[in-house]
Amino acid sequence: MTPCERHQAQLLDHLYDLLEAGERKDLEAHLAGCEACQGALESARRQQRLIARAAKTRFEAVRFEKPPAEPATPILVLPQVRRHTWIRWAAAASVLFLLLGALKKVAVYEQFIDGAKEGFEVARNLLPYLVAMLCAIGVLRASGALEFGLDGIRWLVEAAGWDTRFVEALPTALVKPFSGSAARAMLIETMQSQGVDSFPALVAATVQGSTETTFYVLAVYFGSVGIQRVRHAVGCALLAELAGVLAAIGVCYWFFG
Repeated sequence: MTPCERHQAQLLDHLYDLLEAGERKDLEAHLAGCEACQGALESARRQQRLIARAAKTRFEAVRFEKPPAEPATPILVLPQVRRHTWIRWAAAASVLFLLLGALKKVAVYEQFIDGAKEGFEVARNLLPYLVAMLCAIGVLRASGALEFGLDGIRWLVEAAGWDTRFVEALPTALVKPFSGSAARAMLIETMQSQGVDSFPALVAATVQGSTETTFYVLAVYFGSVGIQRVRHAVGCALLAELAGVLAAIGVCYWFFG
């Protein structure tokens, strides 16, 4: 916006004395040396006079009447919910827990410390399996194997004559059995590349909520308790995973087309 355009937009405010002192001084200094803005000021004054005459003109056809009264709408009064009620219940439960421990002659504090130690041991045992799974996911993404697999699936879908839009959402489905955080990253990447409201993003979001971190659960929890032969757990879990993915794709085509 040029200085003349900026100052001409302030002319009516200047005539009605609505400008700040600094703005008024700047406008007056500009008007002193700009003929174009001086002509615009005269036009603004004529407009001001027209507005003044219009404000004094009587319009007989215009009538102001009170609107008809509307029926009163019943107000639903909800019972007031007391805040922080859960804090009181939690405090009462804690006191009851301590009293029961005292009646049973259980050393509550010592038992709590022992449980915390066991929890720390479980977390320490889970750490190696968690690191191994995260490294495997990183290798899968960095090697290009994921993209290669998607190209193969896309070629098969096209050969069958089906719609290939859902293929862009399959990275989330392929990574979800290994890691929930990696699948979430794939979901965000699909939204950024395809659009939040796009069909692949909708499918990926539905898949994210319809599947489970199968291999993560098997590796971490079975490994933490020393189970090496999982027998039918992997097959059943992968079958349920596939059912969730297919159901998510079908539901998205049903609802979103």
